[in-house]
Amino acid sequence: AGYASSYSGDLCMITLDEKDRFLPRFIVNLIFSLQTRFPHFADNLKIQLLQDILQNRLYSDEQVDSICVEWINQILELKGKVVMILDDWHLIESDEQICRFMTQWIHYLPYNIHLVISSRTRPGWEFLARWKVKGNVLEISEKDLAFSREEIQVLFSDLYDCPLPDDEIDMIYRLTEGWAIALNMFWLHVRDGASLDTFDTSDGIDRMDDFFSYLATDVFYKQPEQIQQFLLRTSILPVWDQEAVVAICGCQDGEQKINWILEKNLFVTQAGEGKYRYHALFKDFLIRKLKDDPVAFKSAHQGASIFYVDRGLFDKAFYHFKEIHDVTAISFVLKEKGFFFIQQGWLDLVHEMVSFIGERRRECHYIFDFLSGEVSRYRNQFNRALQYYVKAVEIARRMGDVHGIVSGLEGQIRVYLDTIQPAKAENLLSEAISLMGEDSEIKLRLYRLMAENLLNRGYTREAELWFQRSVSIDSSQEKDDWTARYYLRTGRLQECKQILMTYLDETKYYPRSNLTNSHRENTLLLSILAAFYGDQELAHYCAEKGMILGTENNSPFVEACGWMRIGHAVQMQDQFEFGAVEQCYRIALSLMENINVSRGKAEPMLGLCLLYAHQGAYENALEYGEKSLFEAEVVEDRWFASLVRLSMGIALYSAGELEKAKEMFSQANGDFSEIGDSYGHSVSLLWLSLLSFESGDQPSFVLYMTPLLKMTKVNGYDFLFNRKTMFSPRDLQRLLPLLIEARQQGIYENYAQQILRKMGFHELSTHPGYTLRVQTLGGFKVWLGSQQVEEKAWQREKARMLFQLLLTRRNLLLSREEIFHLLWDGVDEETAARDLKVALNALNKVLEPKRRARSSYFFIRRNNGGYGLNPSSGYSLDSDLFEKEVQKGLGEKSTDKAISYLKSGLKRYQGEFLPELRYEDWAREERERLLRFFLRGAERLANLLLQEKREEESMEWAQKMLEIDSCWEEAYRILMVASYRKKRRSEAIRWYKKCINELDKELGVSPMKTIVELYENIRIEEPV
Repeated sequence: AGYASSYSGDLCMITLDEKDRFLPRFIVNLIFSLQTRFPHFADNLKIQLLQDILQNRLYSDEQVDSICVEWINQILELKGKVVMILDDWHLIESDEQICRFMTQWIHYLPYNIHLVISSRTRPGWEFLARWKVKGNVLEISEKDLAFSREEIQVLFSDLYDCPLPDDEIDMIYRLTEGWAIALNMFWLHVRDGASLDTFDTSDGIDRMDDFFSYLATDVFYKQPEQIQQFLLRTSILPVWDQEAVVAICGCQDGEQKINWILEKNLFVTQAGEGKYRYHALFKDFLIRKLKDDPVAFKSAHQGASIFYVDRGLFDKAFYHFKEIHDVTAISFVLKEKGFFFIQQGWLDLVHEMVSFIGERRRECHYIFDFLSGEVSRYRNQFNRALQYYVKAVEIARRMGDVHGIVSGLEGQIRVYLDTIQPAKAENLLSEAISLMGEDSEIKLRLYRLMAENLLNRGYTREAELWFQRSVSIDSSQEKDDWTARYYLRTGRLQECKQILMTYLDETKYYPRSNLTNSHRENTLLLSILAAFYGDQELAHYCAEKGMILGTENNSPFVEACGWMRIGHAVQMQDQFEFGAVEQCYRIALSLMENINVSRGKAEPMLGLCLLYAHQGAYENALEYGEKSLFEAEVVEDRWFASLVRLSMGIALYSAGELEKAKEMFSQANGDFSEIGDSYGHSVSLLWLSLLSFESGDQPSFVLYMTPLLKMTKVNGYDFLFNRKTMFSPRDLQRLLPLLIEARQQGIYENYAQQILRKMGFHELSTHPGYTLRVQTLGGFKVWLGSQQVEEKAWQREKARMLFQLLLTRRNLLLSREEIFHLLWDGVDEETAARDLKVALNALNKVLEPKRRARSSYFFIRRNNGGYGLNPSSGYSLDSDLFEKEVQKGLGEKSTDKAISYLKSGLKRYQGEFLPELRYEDWAREERERLLRFFLRGAERLANLLLQEKREEESMEWAQKMLEIDSCWEEAYRILMVASYRKKRRSEAIRWYKKCINELDKELGVSPMKTIVELYENIRIEEPV
């Protein structure tokens, strides 16, 4: 109608109804319509047809063809462009003679006549598809006419002058699906000042009643009775197919009925292959109609619930049970399938079903409270879970249900195992085992729980016996997460890794359940394992994966374990941000506090103990160590308590409290030995050996170092000396004198030499026992292990400059004459030689303050009159580390890895090389080389980030390049592209103008051609 009123040419429109389903009457109406524009059109034919109408004359096919020829001849006489609209074609399309007439007419339609047919159903003319392909027909479906969400927003804001917030637009779109008549209904509602919050299709407000009356009179009641019943019964289904129709409607001609409503376009939308759904408002109308007949309403929902139960779609079945308040059926399903639902991870479904049945029915059987306990436990609501399990036991005891008692006890046991509180689980386990009977499945579960509880208490040998009992029942579970934890707690790290890596590989290819396994999650176990043997990358990867797993599955306990183990992993790095690691542990503590799991705080507190110890905050370290130890001892977890004592020993050692440290290490050593943990035993022996060596206690050194090397060799723990682990000294070179001493005293001499060879120190006969670490980028600093060299320690400025010169020319031996020229230019040779000797002596005192008298210098070598750094000393230079990591990123093909390497390396560039020596020519070349290398790495990183559509990060690195070199053209190009992609065109243009100005001011040149072309594309808004 809108199109007809706005069209300025010759347009004729006819609105059809059922009375037009008679060919003479149909053609007469066509003639009357055309005569509104062409008054005497086909007068003779009209008179003939009117007579036929009066006589109710029936035509043969030949007569229809004859009339059609006459009609076409009359049409040919019309001049100019004419548009004819036939509205509601679906009301007459069933008449065969009218269809025959239309088919012939359309085939001979003149070029100046345009026919518009409006219909709820698509005409069944075979030629339509062919004509559509040729472009002779334009078909506009209901999908084309439906308003999109964005169009609805524009409609209300621009046409109706009534802008609505996004949530209201979303609601309108969801209910109307863009249906124009329904949109108008909403507009009238809003125009009258009503709130959309009050618009509820089930409330029967006046406009909805009017709208539903329209649906009833114009659509529903015009369908055959069987179709009406079909529509009503299927309206309760969100989506339906032929199988559902047959089951719920009880009809075998479901396919025919589906085809009927599709052909009639009864507000049905395809929802997948062979699946359909009703328009939201039409569905509401049908459900209201169905509710008018309570018997039919109940029957339909019963049929749907049975259909879904048979197919295992219990969530859909529950909806239909709930609609008719069938509590008996819901209770039955929970009793029969509740355990299965939990195993599938359908926690929300179980919770809703149990909540729906009410308190009275819950009292009739233990299963309902038991299932509520399971839901709460998996959601880490442990106190609530315990309450449900206790209630389940009470009900089962009242009913004399032994199986129910055991189930309730098992639930309580699992809470205490999930939260690692073995002492509280012990008596419950004993009672459950005494009641379990001969059910092999229950036996298997309880034996495994007993084994795990004993393992948590540190009784590894007894745990192994109970585990073997479970294996005798079912050997298929011999290598699972329990076995991995057993290996972890007994020091069999390689076997533990094999099991856990298998699980990690499997999760890449097979979907996992959405139920989390508390601290037993394989990624979490693998993370702590990797921290034990010094694989920092794997420890961090698995911890992060565990943290995300906990977040995604609403498991704060698992999330907390992930955070604390991220903290462990980051602490193993050579450099890390103290605040970031501390925050990881704080988040873990907060999560454990929120779910009221006190034992869960023990591990993040252990992490804080180590963190503060390494930072020199010894009081804080020991405070958190004591708190962690308390939590472990309260629940009688001997193994973890030993790890805490080991950590506290490290804190005491770092604080210089050596006697107390020795006492703590000795106790941990004894406990690990009794528990049977060879790893913990070895680490505590390592610290006892170090402490004995540094205090000069040779007998104790031999006493501890001998079993240490023996256990290290047998168990493959040589990584303790060459990889930084969770419990190793921050400076691994602190351990080199131990190996050298062991070799010299014949303590596993060959094995000690083998470890030294792997570390590249096999030729050393002595070592100062620390790493010489030097910072040259952004400022000059020196550390001997963890101890920073103070300014006053240098005594002579030339001693510092001599060291800086040797660092700058670190791959060379410099002759005395070269050193004289670079540091004492203009001074006579005798004076220069004397000053060099003094400076060299001062330098060696700084680098080796505890060097034994008359022993050789370690870090500075002298060979054939030349001086240089000892390449075998294992010194650590920040500029070398910067270059290595950036070079790794430049050569890496994997984008993700390249970005990681480049970021890590570039962060080491804290500023220019030795800025204190800005005017020394011998430092300038190295400074400029490293600066260019930074720009090269930053450029590569910025481009990779741009490639990954991480524009903001890319811009950050481009701006860092410009801070160093304001004429670096590639940085401007990156900033222009990134800004333009972020829809900030004016900003991109400003970067171009800044590029022009800087290049002209500094170099007197214009930008490269590629940048000019990029600017032109941005200016005319072309894609870049």
